[in-house]
Amino acid sequence: MKRIIAAIIDIIIIYFINNIIYDLMITVWRFIRNYTYEYLGSYSRYWIIALYAVAFVISMFVYYGCLEIRLKKKSFGKRIVKYEQGTDEEAKDIRTVLVHIGFRVLAVFLYPITLLYFLFTGKMIYDRFL
Repeated sequence: MKRIIAAIIDIIIIYFINNIIYDLMITVWRFIRNYTYEYLGSYSRYWIIALYAVAFVISMFVYYGCLEIRLKKKSFGKRIVKYEQGTDEEAKDIRTVLVHIGFRVLAVFLYPITLLYFLFTGKMIYDRFL
């Protein structure tokens, strides 16, 4: 249960990071459009949704990358709920770290499957890939 609460706290932190990155992306986009004298009201709804998804993925890679490299996989959520990890395995190279982060990102997008997997096995899906 502590790990689920820690994951929820991490998602909230990622959401705040995402808002900062998304706001910066929109601001740069508006500056570019103003500089080229394009009408500001002509934004495509689909481009804005796609931009938000890209910002969300970037924020997850930034957050989880900092966790993997700097904090030795002990996230802020795990620190807050005082969750102790079962293993202290460290990634050997950057490719392994990126694969692990990629599976974490995928697990966030497929959260119903991730939650069910965790309830039945006691592990997250991405724990197997490190």
